[in-house]
Amino acid sequence: MLSIVLVWASLGAAVGAASDLLAEAEALLGSGQGVAAYELLAPLESRRAGDTRYDYLLAVAAMASERPAAAVQPLRRVLAVAPRFDGARLELARALQAAGDAQAARDEFSVLAAEGASPLTRELAARGLEALRSPAAAQPRPVNVEVAWLAGAGYDSNANAATTETGFFGFILDPRDRRQASSFAEVGASLRGERVLVPGALRASALLRAGHRLNVDARELDQSVVDAGLALDGRWRDWQLGAAAHLTGGLLDGRAHFSAPYVELSASHPGFGSLEWVGLARMLSLDYRQAEFQPLDVRRYVWGGALQSRRRAAGVPSYGVALIGGRDTARDAASPFSNDRYGARLFGALDVGPARAVYGELSWLTSDFYGARGFQGIDRLDRQWVATLGVEARDWPAEGWSTGPQLRFTDNASNVPVFEFDRLEVSVFVRRALR
Repeated sequence: MLSIVLVWASLGAAVGAASDLLAEAEALLGSGQGVAAYELLAPLESRRAGDTRYDYLLAVAAMASERPAAAVQPLRRVLAVAPRFDGARLELARALQAAGDAQAARDEFSVLAAEGASPLTRELAARGLEALRSPAAAQPRPVNVEVAWLAGAGYDSNANAATTETGFFGFILDPRDRRQASSFAEVGASLRGERVLVPGALRASALLRAGHRLNVDARELDQSVVDAGLALDGRWRDWQLGAAAHLTGGLLDGRAHFSAPYVELSASHPGFGSLEWVGLARMLSLDYRQAEFQPLDVRRYVWGGALQSRRRAAGVPSYGVALIGGRDTARDAASPFSNDRYGARLFGALDVGPARAVYGELSWLTSDFYGARGFQGIDRLDRQWVATLGVEARDWPAEGWSTGPQLRFTDNASNVPVFEFDRLEVSVFVRRALR
């Protein structure tokens, strides 16, 4: 905890700095410096999205700097909170028109032409509809690419998430199966490509990422992971919908360890005021490659729903609560590792300046195991608590970098003592992204 407090304090910033930044963006727009305003605001989108004033200024800056496609989503967020804001709807129609989505632009202009609050708004909408009678060819939609890498180090009090028990129903446990503390170093990289298929309505993306953790004091636990995936994200009326397919695999101590293909569906919808409803479902097939782990091979189903703020800090909603559930079905009928799970999460984040934020999460999960004859006749029941606290500092120690110290504590209670453990992870990561 002390390390986080010291880093946060050393970065220092007044909360009012965020308002000063928006005022600076307004001044730039007022003096015709649209590009400068956009470059000032765009890096904050992952944390400030949902703040109506920020979203509107970002959209205006995007239009002023000839980035109409980048204005669409911020304007949709504004309208989700203020559907009668005719100025935002007019800007959205113009952004869609400039981005080549004539039908969507026509829909927005039609709403304003019929329901605009002022004669001027209705006249401008009518002019927009007139211009769309002979629409220009859609502009080309380039692929946006981001390359990122990260590096970090820390200490893990229980790198293998194992017990301190020395035996299990009369059997002596291998020392490698008991709790092992270790400092660690970790590196990773990712490549993400994104293309807008229908401006403001449909987007496709591809992701490739890899990482490796070296456990200094427990090298047999060194692990490498690779993940590749494709995704589609779209908007239908007030719904934001997503579908993704991934293939994940890993090595343990240099040997093939697991593979886990999965598919995921997600949806979100505006809720009360500045809140949104979010739902997610995932189906995964977990296959361990080493014989001693094969009783853990399962088909895993996960689902959940959340009510959360649309405003974000450090990429996390400002506040939210989620309910989660799931089921593991073991492939081997003799395996005792089938289980049902249910739990909840509380999470949130707070900006403490234009380029830094603090975030936290508290989660609870119960896993009720069934199948085979249990664990020596005992029906295992686990209850796990996890608490996370971290800081994100953007453009520190240099522009384009982000730094994130984090604390994570896990406590897993079980009626089968060999599965009881606690774990404290303390880490600091730096990340650099290039577009």
